[in-house]
Amino acid sequence: MIAQERVASLGKRTGAFTIDSLVMSLFVLILFYDPIMALAAQISAAVTPEKMNDVLPMMAQFNRQSLPYIFLLYVLYHGTLVWLTGMTLGKYLMRIQVVDQESGARLSFGMAFLRALVRTIGEMFLFYLTFLPAFFSPWHQTLHDRMGRAVVIDLKADV
Repeated sequence: MIAQERVASLGKRTGAFTIDSLVMSLFVLILFYDPIMALAAQISAAVTPEKMNDVLPMMAQFNRQSLPYIFLLYVLYHGTLVWLTGMTLGKYLMRIQVVDQESGARLSFGMAFLRALVRTIGEMFLFYLTFLPAFFSPWHQTLHDRMGRAVVIDLKADV
């Protein structure tokens, strides 16, 4: 069992989340640069409400075409990095790591990807509601942590 003093603070988790969000935004911008810029040009040209109504179907089409790939990108980023190292880039920079709540070892492939899947669903479709339990849990566990049987620990205690 992980000692309570090893649990990462909400501040460090928020910092890691912010860094990872910036990284993922950059990935999405790079991968979907052309359609995003085409859509941005259409939006900036729509100076009247009627013209904006013409842009809405284009926005919906972009979402239908790109959202499955963006969803997959998020799951792969979080799932693969947590499975292999216990850390995303944000967690690495904040010196925190995801570990199994019982053994303290890295998560198994299945648990890492279950955690990533629940995290991505919460982030993209449930308005971050799955993150709320972290504010009421002594272990600062989100719903995706609980489902993945994980806890995020502070690595500075290892030094």
